[in-house]
Amino acid sequence: MPIKVLYIATGGIYGADQSLMTLLDGLGDKITACVVMPHLFGLQNFLEQRKIPYAKIRMRQYSVPKIKSVKDFIYFPVKLFMALRYNNIIAYRLKKIIRDFQPDIIHTNVGVYRMGYKIARQRGIPHVWHLREYQDTDMGRWIVGGRKRLVRLLKRDNNYPIPVSKGIADYFGIPHSHVVYNGILKKDHLLFHPKKENYFLYAGNIYEEKGVSVMIEAFCRFASHNNSYKLYLAGGYSRSYKNKLMRIISRYHIQTDRILFIGKQLRDEITRLMSKATGVIVPSYCEAFGRVVAEAMANGCLVIAHNSHGIKEQLDNGRSITGDEIGIRCTSSAEDMAEKMQEIITNGIPHYFPMINRSQQVVNQLYTSAKYSREIYEVYCSQLNIFVP
Repeated sequence: MPIKVLYIATGGIYGADQSLMTLLDGLGDKITACVVMPHLFGLQNFLEQRKIPYAKIRMRQYSVPKIKSVKDFIYFPVKLFMALRYNNIIAYRLKKIIRDFQPDIIHTNVGVYRMGYKIARQRGIPHVWHLREYQDTDMGRWIVGGRKRLVRLLKRDNNYPIPVSKGIADYFGIPHSHVVYNGILKKDHLLFHPKKENYFLYAGNIYEEKGVSVMIEAFCRFASHNNSYKLYLAGGYSRSYKNKLMRIISRYHIQTDRILFIGKQLRDEITRLMSKATGVIVPSYCEAFGRVVAEAMANGCLVIAHNSHGIKEQLDNGRSITGDEIGIRCTSSAEDMAEKMQEIITNGIPHYFPMINRSQQVVNQLYTSAKYSREIYEVYCSQLNIFVP
């Protein structure tokens, strides 16, 4: 009999939601799923194609932006009220869905929502809590009640936390045995195009905590001596932050058509861009896992990444498995990042083909969708005392 799982997701098509899509396809008829999400930003299309029921509930994150400006100070009480009181007000909607669906397990797919955890505890339903973010250091937010309070919730009896990396596990005091790495691809579904084009790619949301301003400055330094290369930024951004980045570009007198903000792209287009790029740059100051690193490797692209947190863990895993580097490590210095880009051009991209090959070996070993789905299913079974053959 399939396990009935109620998922709480964000509702988009990137990051955590991409991992959820991978999981739902991987589990297939082993589960009966229902998904609740606060936004309809694309995930609903995937669910409709597979006839998976879903509902929209505008639940709020249990974290609020840290106060960095007068505007943040003014809105802080409002956002704190929405996190505390508003979630309690609308909880009846989730309770009704749970009463009608009768799930065996509630699986909250991101760490920033607590409504599923609270109601699961009230109803005596096992709860699985996926921890895909630090919340404070990577998102620039304050965890409501503080990190110690969240750690206590994570360790309660009815809850099973799943960190996406050892770094996240350590941060929240969870054993490494709970770590489940994201599933990125089906086994052996790897791409490699040896003919690369003259551009670097950034793929992901565009804001300061992702290290984008340092990357822009680094590319401007590099571009001053390399006229034929461009930088594509594929992801969402605010007008004010783009204006800040454009001011950096103007200081270096770089033509604006060499740094292109191409907005959010569908997954197939991201795959195409990665496979043909000279390199994917991942400058983020703090990533829990760094999904884009593994995706770029799977698509046969050289990775230049900030050597910290989840990204460092992936690179260290690769070195441990293959005995050599699987990506180019850089610091958060624009000068160092520019030097790494210049080294790639000086050496020529074929010089790095063995590194790309090693990276694909690691992705194929650690980050397959089958491995990911199997490990999550084993968690479900352990929480329900079901024997897994």
